[in-house]
Amino acid sequence: MKRRAFLGVVTGGLLAAPLAGEAQQVKVYRVGALWQGSPPPPGSRLGLFTKALQDLGYIEGRNLVLDFRWAEGQNARFPSLAAELVSLKPEVIVADSTPGAIAAKHATTIIPIVMVNVSDPVGTGIVPSLAKPGGNITGTTDFGLDMAVKDVKLLHELVPRTTRFAVLMSDNPVHPLQFKLVQEAAKTIGLTALPTMLKTEADLNTAFASTIRQKVGAAMWLGGARFSTPSQQDQLIEFAAKAKLPTLFPSRGHVDRGGFDELCADVRGNVWEGCHLC
Repeated sequence: MKRRAFLGVVTGGLLAAPLAGEAQQVKVYRVGALWQGSPPPPGSRLGLFTKALQDLGYIEGRNLVLDFRWAEGQNARFPSLAAELVSLKPEVIVADSTPGAIAAKHATTIIPIVMVNVSDPVGTGIVPSLAKPGGNITGTTDFGLDMAVKDVKLLHELVPRTTRFAVLMSDNPVHPLQFKLVQEAAKTIGLTALPTMLKTEADLNTAFASTIRQKVGAAMWLGGARFSTPSQQDQLIEFAAKAKLPTLFPSRGHVDRGGFDELCADVRGNVWEGCHLC
């Protein structure tokens, strides 16, 4: 399907004004949402999503059904959750994160998919091209690869005496691509980037013990679905604090959980926000 035609399906079909006349029967639209974390508090980024739908005339309980599926920070849940959404036959599926978009792509080639928070949709095989994504997928990228490289320079500025830093990674398929670029960027300024896996909460002890053993002076978390729920964010912040390890995060969620205040140091905190969308 050509991109222009696809966008016409989404904007013309889903977003066309459904309330043309009160005498007409109101059509109910169904939107599936595949999300990486857990249900957030009111006023969050997700609230902006539902508010935007309301502004377009789509109101839950009247002409809109929103079907959310939450991965709770577990990438392995995405395929089954995507299959559940497809079985509901929504007009469109919004897929959050790289693993979510990949799962949605494998689940359907017919239902339109809008991807969000995807760092490298081409490199991970979600679409063949940003200019011409083709198929049933479109959406946005957060340019996570480019920003990860810039974060290396930021980390060096914040902890200038550090020569070795840990790159905290999960089973997110984009992380190996990010790490390769981070490693190359680190070499250009005389730093050594060490990969450290965090696939589950059970890995926290081993991972941070490794950072102490390898005498790293800072860390960078590449983000993604893993450690995206509030309780998981608290765990990651707690372990970084115990290890006294300055840690750079890619979004404000961890800082909002209290990490900025709890890890107070000479640069106002051992946890910094490298937020790219604020």
